[in-house]
Amino acid sequence: IGQTKYSNIRLFNSSPYLIALIVIFTGHFGGNITHGNQFILEPILSKNTATPVVFDSAEVYRDLVQPLLSKKCSSCHNAQKMKGELSLADSTAILKGGKTGPLFIPGQAHISLLVQRILLPSDDEHHMPPLGKPQLSDDEINVLTWWVKNHNSFQQRLSAIPEDDSLVVWAKQHLNGSSEKIPHYEFKAADAATIAQLNTSYRSVLVTDRESPALQARLFSKDSYENKQLVEMEPIREQLVALNLSKLPVTDADLKTIAQFENLRSLDLNFTNISNQGLAALTGLQQLEKLSLSGNSITSDGLKETLQQFKNLKKVTLWNTRMTGSEMSALEQALKGVHIIQGFDPAEGQALKLNPPQLKNSIQVFRDSIWVELRHPIKGTAIRYTTNEKEPDSVGATLFSKKILLTETTNITTKAFKQGWYASNVAHFGFYKNSFVPDSVNIETPLNHVHLAEGRETFFNGRLGSLGANNPAWANFWAGVRNNDLSVACFFKNPIALHSFGLRFMVEEATGIYPPAMVEVWGGSESGKLKLLGKIVPSMPMKEASPSIEFGKIDFKKAEIRFLKIIAHPHAKKKDKHLLLTDEFFLN
Repeated sequence: IGQTKYSNIRLFNSSPYLIALIVIFTGHFGGNITHGNQFILEPILSKNTATPVVFDSAEVYRDLVQPLLSKKCSSCHNAQKMKGELSLADSTAILKGGKTGPLFIPGQAHISLLVQRILLPSDDEHHMPPLGKPQLSDDEINVLTWWVKNHNSFQQRLSAIPEDDSLVVWAKQHLNGSSEKIPHYEFKAADAATIAQLNTSYRSVLVTDRESPALQARLFSKDSYENKQLVEMEPIREQLVALNLSKLPVTDADLKTIAQFENLRSLDLNFTNISNQGLAALTGLQQLEKLSLSGNSITSDGLKETLQQFKNLKKVTLWNTRMTGSEMSALEQALKGVHIIQGFDPAEGQALKLNPPQLKNSIQVFRDSIWVELRHPIKGTAIRYTTNEKEPDSVGATLFSKKILLTETTNITTKAFKQGWYASNVAHFGFYKNSFVPDSVNIETPLNHVHLAEGRETFFNGRLGSLGANNPAWANFWAGVRNNDLSVACFFKNPIALHSFGLRFMVEEATGIYPPAMVEVWGGSESGKLKLLGKIVPSMPMKEASPSIEFGKIDFKKAEIRFLKIIAHPHAKKKDKHLLLTDEFFLN
């Protein structure tokens, strides 16, 4: 009996520990089911210090993208819980996409689902991450957007990217264990019900970090903006540390209301309607560290004296104001310890990068010659170009003046440069010479039912397809085959002297769109006596290569022909038949 009593006492004394373990593990696994993997344990596990990453060996996906996907997205999109049938467990799952299609289209950030969802207003039902989950910071959004725009593989190394690229600048600041620490605040957290009430269709209020009482707010909708929306945030006056009012009709009168948010660290007033005089109302914000004033009618008059009153100010953006570069440089010298951002912000890696050059021409297929016209929306920008596929630099590449005369098929590689800005991404423009258009065209084999394009008119109508499945030029101008060859017969009433054939085709390895395995060109004066003029055998794409539009060409001995037949064979690997898409043929 004594032994039994002792055992019962020991069991009683250990019960709280057993119950605690049961609660932890049941909560852990229950949380996994409802909220995603490691929901309960994540706050504990996240305390572990990440291993520092050496820049020279760092990779974009492995060391920048994958960690933030794991931290902010994988709780709902993992191998065990695939919300929307999407898993972010590895590169194979990411390329597979989810129920609504591919996660992203390399080089096409504006139509990529990933970028679209993270940029939606936070109260939108499709916004990612959803409300109640840790939100992406501006830096994290920039990293993901850069990755989609510039993705060429999952093994892309940071060291292979130009040093002045915005991602490289940012990474050098944040790798090697230099991640930004969560600031400590003395004030208490705001009431959760109050925060929920303040989130509307025109205003977003979120915590800056799940372990912090600090809040960040952003107002949307230029048409519905009014001062009342600022006044309504008085209950979170103490907790608000970041406020974004960019591109709203904010006036000097509104700044008096903003001054009540005594703990503001960051205030974005870019492209609003404020002036130098109104800034005086903000000088009581002694915690303010970053003030964004770009795109306003700000001048140098009295600005130094106003900014000197912000004792903790570290950064001020002033690009696209009425101040000259020399005035901004002088202001930075006068304000010791304050960085004046004139055209880019190397400390944050949020470089103001020029847009790529734009093409003014409405057509890119010509018979004899064509004048190429380029433009850039920002005045004073220099456009440089090459015609040998090499990336233009700011010195050696040819400077575009007004027009470029082309008489042969040419691919022009362009880039924009301007003092005080990061150079743009490269933009390629292809111009294709086509000397002959058949009198009749017949497609002898069936096209893929999804890629009919414009039927027999497709190959000689001068309409070029584009990348990006959401682009009308993608859906309407590409003719495709998968399970059979593409055979196109052409007839000329009068004989032509033909010495070359070319075609454009799409390559998107991730979705199974491959170059033709081979293209045969047959010709002759009689339809029943055609001779093989030449073959095109394109190279196969590298695994996980970025989508591209390629040009294949074959030159041969000049031949007098009236009948021409093009046979393109889709690429096939064992039983896997790949889709072949082409949009235009070129005869010279």
